Amino acid sequence: MKARLLREAAATAPLWITARGTSMGRTVPTGSSVLIARSAPPRPGQVWAYCDLSGRVVVHRYRRHTGAGHVLQGDTVTYPDAPIGDEQLIGKVTAVRRGEQVRSLGWTDRCVGASQRIPRAMVARASRMARRLRLRDR
Repeated sequence: MKARLLREAAATAPLWITARGTSMGRTVPTGSSVLIARSAPPRPGQVWAYCDLSGRVVVHRYRRHTGAGHVLQGDTVTYPDAPIGDEQLIGKVTAVRRGEQVRSLGWTDRCVGASQRIPRAMVARASRMARRLRLRDR
């Protein structure tokens, strides 16, 4: 319900929402505002807003579509979010405003987002490997 109302609002006028949290790292710093616009179906690498099951608005990068739904993930988070349905999508994030500065999101943000995830992914992979080795040595 909330996602539908926000989606309709974004379709009629610019919809700015304040972002809180660190999951998007430098792409969407906490306290900045994001501009959400109506868009064609999401594509990998784009930043999208959606409502989670509790009704909270989440801004994360779109990863892929599976049989279970759309998969999104924060740039600084190791694991993706639970898959969501079409009805939970609000719209594509097209710009970020921090203070008086507004910057559009584009291909450079995709690169920055990917680079922010690499260190955490490496730590997670090393932890899994260490766990497997400990279990094997028992």
